Amino acid sequence: MLALSLAVAPVIAQEAKYAPKEAFTPAEFGAAVVTQHKGIFGGQKLDYTATVAPYIVKDKTGRDALSVVTFAYVAKVKDASKRPVMFVFNGGPITPALYLQMGAFAPQRVAISPDITADPKTAPLIDNPDSPLDATDIVFIDPAGTGYSRPLPGTDLKDWFSVKADGDEFAQTITAWMKANGREMSPVYVFGESYGTIRAPQIMKDLAEAEKPLTLGGVILFGQAANIVDYVQHPTNIISYVVSLPTLAATAWYHRAVDRKGLSLGAFVDEARAFADNEYLPALYKGDLITPADKAAVAAKLAEYTGVPAQYYLDNRLRLSKEGYRRLLFKDRNLILGQSDTRYVGPAASGDPSSVVPRVYEASFAVYRRDVLKLDGKPTYLTASPVDDEIGAGWSYGGADSPFVDYPFYAMIGDALKKQPNMKIFVGNGYFDTQTTVGAAELLLKQSGWPRANTRLKLYEGGHMAYSNPQALAKISADVRAFVKGDN
Repeated sequence: MLALSLAVAPVIAQEAKYAPKEAFTPAEFGAAVVTQHKGIFGGQKLDYTATVAPYIVKDKTGRDALSVVTFAYVAKVKDASKRPVMFVFNGGPITPALYLQMGAFAPQRVAISPDITADPKTAPLIDNPDSPLDATDIVFIDPAGTGYSRPLPGTDLKDWFSVKADGDEFAQTITAWMKANGREMSPVYVFGESYGTIRAPQIMKDLAEAEKPLTLGGVILFGQAANIVDYVQHPTNIISYVVSLPTLAATAWYHRAVDRKGLSLGAFVDEARAFADNEYLPALYKGDLITPADKAAVAAKLAEYTGVPAQYYLDNRLRLSKEGYRRLLFKDRNLILGQSDTRYVGPAASGDPSSVVPRVYEASFAVYRRDVLKLDGKPTYLTASPVDDEIGAGWSYGGADSPFVDYPFYAMIGDALKKQPNMKIFVGNGYFDTQTTVGAAELLLKQSGWPRANTRLKLYEGGHMAYSNPQALAKISADVRAFVKGDN
C-alpha cells in the first residue's frame, strides 16, 4: 500500500492472494452475467438488473490491453436515456470496488453492528434501502489486476501503474459502458474513495477533454487525498498539525477522554477547529519565538481538546502527529486506536484494530457473488493489490513514486470545470479517519480555487469507510441521492 496507508482496505486475510501466474496468464471472464431483482430504495419499489460484464481498454497504440469487469445495477424505468449513472471505485492505488459495494451502495450490503464490532459470523447480508438506486444507476469498477479484471496477453500490467494510465483505464471503461448501454445522453457522476480521490480528478479531466465528451454531472471525493502533499505530517509542516486537530478532538469526544462541555460532536469539533485556525496555527508559526506564557496557554487548550496532558505538548513543541495520538491516548492501558477508524480500540500490538472491517466485506462479497449474482464458475476474484505483490512496481505520481509530491491532483478538477462549468463537486469525510482527515477536506475546499457554488462538504460519524456506521450510511446515501438529483 501507499505510504500512510492510503488504501481503503489493507492487504489482509485476502480472499484470493494475488499470484504472478494469475496476473500474467489472464483468465477470461467470458459472457456477461445478468440477473433480475426487486428492491425498495429511498422508499421507492424498483425492479432492477444486475449485470457483471467485461469492457476492453486499449493501450496508446490502439491494441486491446485490458479486460475491465464492472458490476452494474440499472433500474427498470420508462425512459433511462437521461437518467444519471454513478461510477464507483475504491482506492489502493489498485483495489477492487467490493468495499463500496458491500458497505454502501449495492442493493444488498453487510450489516456491521452499531456497536462497531466487525465479525463475519455476525455480519449478515441484508437488503439496502439506503442504496441511491432510485436516483441513479450505479456501476462499480474493479481496475485490471483486481476482481475479475485482467491484463490481456501481451500487456505488462505495470505499464498501467501511474495516475495518468490508471485514469485513462477508468475513463475508457466509463465511455465504453455508456456507449454499450445506450446512455451517452445520461449525466455521469464519479465516486472515488481514498486513492480513488486522486484517480477521480484525472478521470474527470480526461472525460471533459475527450473528442466526444460525456456530460459530467459531478464528482464525489470520499475520504479525499487529492491534497495529500499539503497535509502530510512531518515536523516542519505546521499546517498538518492544524488540520489534524479536528480529528483528534472528534476521537477524544467519542471516547469521552475529554470534558465534552455538553456539546454535540459537531459543535465540539467546530470549537476545536476555531482554536486551531485562530490560536494554534499562529503559535506553531512563531515556533521557538513563542513566549512561555503563550506556549503554556496553547498547550492547555490542546489538552482540553485531545485528552493528552499539556506537558506532552510543552515537551514536544506543541506537536502531536495522528499516528502518535493513536498510540498515546490509551497508552496506560496498552491500547491503540484504529488507524482508519479511531472508534475502534485494541491491544497495542494489533497495529490497527479497525482493519477487521474490510475482512468482513471481503468474506460477505464471496457469498453475495455466488448466491445473488450467480457468478459461480468465473475466474478467481482477486482482492489483493498487484501493486503490493511481488510482481508490483512503483506507482508513478507524475514521474515520482510517492503521492507526496507537488502534483496537481485536484487542479485537474479545475481543468474539467473549464470545459464543463456546471459540474458539481461533493467532498465527504468521516470524523474518525486519521488517514484522510476532515481538516484536510476542509483545507482542500479553502485552497482549491473551485467556485463555491459548485462545491459542498459533508462530514459523517465514521472513519475512512464511514458507511460502516449504519447511521452514517443513511446520511451519506441521502446526500448522494440529493447530489445527483440537484437538490443540494
